[in-house]
Amino acid sequence: SWWAIALLPAANLLFPLRTVLAERFAYLPLAGLSLAAAAGLAAVVRPGAPRRAAPVLGALLILLLGVRTAVRADDWSTPESIYEATLRSFPASYAALYGLGGLRLEEGIAARERGDAAAAAEALDEAARRFEAAAEAAAGDAGREIDARFGRGRALVVRGDFEAAASVLRDVDRALAASPDLARTSRHAAEARFQLGLALSQIPRLAEAEEVFRRLIEIHGETARRLDAYGEVLRARRDGRALRQYDRALAIDPDHHPARIHLAEMLRMQEGYEGLARQQLKEVLARDPTNRRARELLEAWTGGGSR
Repeated sequence: SWWAIALLPAANLLFPLRTVLAERFAYLPLAGLSLAAAAGLAAVVRPGAPRRAAPVLGALLILLLGVRTAVRADDWSTPESIYEATLRSFPASYAALYGLGGLRLEEGIAARERGDAAAAAEALDEAARRFEAAAEAAAGDAGREIDARFGRGRALVVRGDFEAAASVLRDVDRALAASPDLARTSRHAAEARFQLGLALSQIPRLAEAEEVFRRLIEIHGETARRLDAYGEVLRARRDGRALRQYDRALAIDPDHHPARIHLAEMLRMQEGYEGLARQQLKEVLARDPTNRRARELLEAWTGGGSR
């Protein structure tokens, strides 16, 4: 009874917390367990029994708890191992499924950056599956479900499956639009819309992408990254307003090099602005001498007969 009473305040029953495995919840109840163990030893070791029985039983209990601690400590050695351990105990754990999805997404991005297409595809496919399972586990919790579906949509964008990504992220956008409270509290509302715009621009459904980026900036504000992406959609539509978006992006962050490179590319397409375009690339290299894209473009535009 004492064990049960001591457990209640930290049992995650009276005040449920969203977490993966958490032995720390047992720290307080350990007082009850110790008393229960002592009572058990007193009941087993009768008067007249060998005096070494109690120490032996106590040492055995400590040994068993030590082994269990060592095993569990190994589970906690990496984020991946604790998520896997959680799923072995509770296969429908949202936190573990979502956490594994995030880890696989990071692995996929890293593999793609180093040019390992096969590893990237494998990691991103698993990330999408984990996020989808997390969304199913979160049924009835709109906020968690939105987060999980956003994760799946982002994994699909990185994977290059833009049609599927657009379908998933459209649902996220509709849910956010239908619930202003959810849109205000969601961690990923702005990024979900940004990724939706990227997916639509690649299909390409440029008119829809333009509307998504316009609403994104209107609702969530201007950033260099958002303005640059909006400018790219306008440029693809041969809309001269793209220049203004790049200029505004650079006014916010002069070191947002993609916007400056895109500005240079657009300037070069206009008669008489070739020199200004090259100057933009030189500005990028002055700020970041390692920028490969700017260097390649500048060499192509200044050598081999290029203007």
